[in-house]
Amino acid sequence: MAIRIYGSKWHVYAGLAILNPFAKAQIQQYVQSVSELYKLMITRNRDAFRTRILEAGKFVFGGPDRYREPILLTDQIMEQFSLGSIPPKERKGNSHLSLLAMVDCWHRMGINPFDHLICQTPPFRLWLGITEYCFKNCEILEESMEAALTDQDIHVEDLSFYTAALGWAQCIQLGSFEGYNLRFQDTADFFQSRFDEGKRNSTAMINLITKKTAKVHGA
Repeated sequence: MAIRIYGSKWHVYAGLAILNPFAKAQIQQYVQSVSELYKLMITRNRDAFRTRILEAGKFVFGGPDRYREPILLTDQIMEQFSLGSIPPKERKGNSHLSLLAMVDCWHRMGINPFDHLICQTPPFRLWLGITEYCFKNCEILEESMEAALTDQDIHVEDLSFYTAALGWAQCIQLGSFEGYNLRFQDTADFFQSRFDEGKRNSTAMINLITKKTAKVHGA
C-alpha cells in the first residue's frame, strides 16, 4: 500500500490531507491514538492496553457475539500474494501499532469505515482490508498485543513510527505543502526500485477487494 501511494503524485495526497478539514481532524486523532497506545505499551499497562484495543475492535469489526464474514482480505486472497498465515514459530513479533491506532482512532471518533466503504479510494479499501485481517484473526491480534507489551526491540521501532507520524501530522496541521512535498519525495526515493512490482501486486489485490465489496453491496 505504501509503495502504491508513493508511486503516485505527491500533490494528490497533499490536497486530500491538507484541504479537507475532516481529514485534519482524523489525522490529529490518529496521532493521539498512536501516542496514547505507545505510552501504555512502554509502561506495560496490560489491562488498559488490551481493554482499549479490544473495545475498539469490537466497535469497528464486531466481537464473538456479532460474527460477520470478512468482506475484504481472506486467507485465500492473502495466500495469493504470499501474505497468508505464517506458523507462529516462524513469525517475527510485530505490534502492528499503525493498524491498532487506526482502529482506535475510528472508535474514538465514532466512525464505522464500512458505512462509507463504497465511496472510498482503492488505497483506503486496501488499508481497511489489512486492518480487518489483523483484527478478525484472533491469533494475530493476540500476538500483536503481546508483542506490543513485552518486546523491547519493537518499542524502539515504534518510537520511530510515532515520531514520523507526529511529524506528518504537524506538517498537515500547518498546511505546509512544501513540507509535505519534501517528506513525500524523500520516502518515494527510498521505495523507487520497488514501484513496478508493488503497483502490480496492489492493483491485483485491490481488484479482488473491489469485487468482494461489490458483491456484498449488491452492485
